[in-house]
Amino acid sequence: MEKASFVVVRKAVNQEKNEQLPLFSKWRYQIICHNQLDMTPKEVWEDYNKRARIELNIRDLDYDHFRETTGRDTMGSGLHS
Repeated sequence: MEKASFVVVRKAVNQEKNEQLPLFSKWRYQIICHNQLDMTPKEVWEDYNKRARIELNIRDLDYDHFRETTGRDTMGSGLHS
């Protein structure tokens, strides 16, 4: 069985003047379970967030591709009036 480790990140929530007060606390927590035992907690957090940003970029690109390919007379459709 592989060993696993947890990294817990606590970050203060910035509250704007006109925002609603938080329900539970002024902190946001992030817990990451990983098996990279040779990495420091900071390295694990940076690696995790780098991967999360990449996934968001892929999702955005997929959405843009969908919008372009479902429009009228899109590239490569072969349909011409």
